[in-house]
Amino acid sequence: LGKSDGGKFQRLAVAAALARSRWVAEAVAITEAGSAITPEQTTRLATLRAAYEELAEVYEAMRRMVERGYLTYSNPMVTEGGNVVTR
Repeated sequence: LGKSDGGKFQRLAVAAALARSRWVAEAVAITEAGSAITPEQTTRLATLRAAYEELAEVYEAMRRMVERGYLTYSNPMVTEGGNVVTR
């Protein structure tokens, strides 16, 4: 895995948030008609939920690895005038 940094955490967090929004958006779209959902729709929702849950768990696992000292953490990102720069 190498070193952990703020960028890796941010990318995982964004990926999890996007997966969650896709899952919720799909559920809302499916239920718009007000009818019972099909087995295929249920499978689609389960797949989207699994993707979200996996990404959220990976984020937490990486956080725990840093917390326990298994991974080193550095945050080379510095903000200068609103712009993120790597040092």
